[in-house]
Amino acid sequence: MASASYDTNVRMGRRAPRSTAAPPRRRDRQAAAAARVSRSAIAGIAIAGVLAMRVLASTLILFTAACAGRSSADFAAPGGGSGAGGVSFGGAQDVGEFRGILDRGEIPGPDTLDANGFFNEHFNAPPPAICGALLCAVPGLSVGRDWLTGAHQATLQISVSTTVDPSAYRRLPMNLVVVVDHSGSMASDRRLDKVKAGLHTLINHLQDTDRLALVEFDDQVTIDAPLGTTLDRAKLHAIVDRLVPRGATDIFDGLQQGFLLLGDAPASERQNRVIFLSDGNATAGDTSQSDILAMAAGRVRRGIGLTTIGVGNDFDVGLMRGLA
Repeated sequence: MASASYDTNVRMGRRAPRSTAAPPRRRDRQAAAAARVSRSAIAGIAIAGVLAMRVLASTLILFTAACAGRSSADFAAPGGGSGAGGVSFGGAQDVGEFRGILDRGEIPGPDTLDANGFFNEHFNAPPPAICGALLCAVPGLSVGRDWLTGAHQATLQISVSTTVDPSAYRRLPMNLVVVVDHSGSMASDRRLDKVKAGLHTLINHLQDTDRLALVEFDDQVTIDAPLGTTLDRAKLHAIVDRLVPRGATDIFDGLQQGFLLLGDAPASERQNRVIFLSDGNATAGDTSQSDILAMAAGRVRRGIGLTTIGVGNDFDVGLMRGLA
């Protein structure tokens, strides 16, 4: 801020009083130093806030999983389990928004880092479960110095391990509806092309027993492929290739149509899930965030899972987090 103020004064031909102001070069150095301290402080606050939540992280994760009402089979990887077991929890799956802000040369705010996303990005597998029960609480302790004050600090982490092997469980077949925003803003930075590449990968990795529907929306909603009894990969790939960016963004109607395709399908026979991809804010139809969240919450309570994927760096983070 000090540097910007000084530059403006120079352009306007103003001079600071000689008796009180430092020379221009010295002021530049002081301003740069102040900016560095400010950036460090803001980043420190953001990271410190996440570290302070570590003690509660495992409890919050368990609460999220319990509220979702899913069985262990629901969380198995598409092929039956691999790597970390294919187990994941709701909420942010990475810190992509944080990195995007840094890439633009901007300073992330303290509320940019989502605790769940932070731990997903820097996941450390807990020690094996040895308590003899199905679930074991595993404590962890880290002692070091605060990177801002130099004071000693201790961080306590309580994680949960299980004796259950996820690879022993094959997930239920899926009824999956993908709702794709192809509004005009998706042309920016080839966002839609990247989404299409991801959809092709998804189609290739589905099991033959899965069913997939595709819904595209701008300011209009189109059902490109309803849920069928078989998985026609060739047809689905062709539909994805035809997606082009245009129009405004009617998030409410697009997402609602995705839910409607699943109806009230019983969760005991198949997983029912909507994947929602969008790069922006609601600009058409019902644009009220509270209305969108309430509509989605009503469907999720009926047993339909929802995964949201924000595309680009300027999507509505609050909405996407609220939906997830």
